[in-house]
Amino acid sequence: MGAGYELAKFWFDVIQTLLIAAVGIMSWLNNRQRITSATITNLENSIDDRLDGQLERLTRLEQDVKHAPDHNDFKRVHQRLDMLNGEIKEMKGEFHAIRNTLNTIHQHLMNNK
Repeated sequence: MGAGYELAKFWFDVIQTLLIAAVGIMSWLNNRQRITSATITNLENSIDDRLDGQLERLTRLEQDVKHAPDHNDFKRVHQRLDMLNGEIKEMKGEFHAIRNTLNTIHQHLMNNK
């Protein structure tokens, strides 16, 4: 019974050591998986926050673009500038005529002295 007992005790110690090693490895793998999951969750939250910020910026830009002048606005401005240019040319002609009239009056006054 002494040798059988010693052999059983040996195998019991071997099995116990293997079970403790297996539990330790499983615990290490489980802890590693938990840390990896926590890291992934933190990254997901960080990306979500950054995307929310980008979404807000994009929304503001879309609103600004809605109020920006378009092709028709520039066409109206161009038409107004053309009209203003025509009016300036007309005024230039009128001032030229006024200058000629004033020169004639000036010459008349100078000759009648």
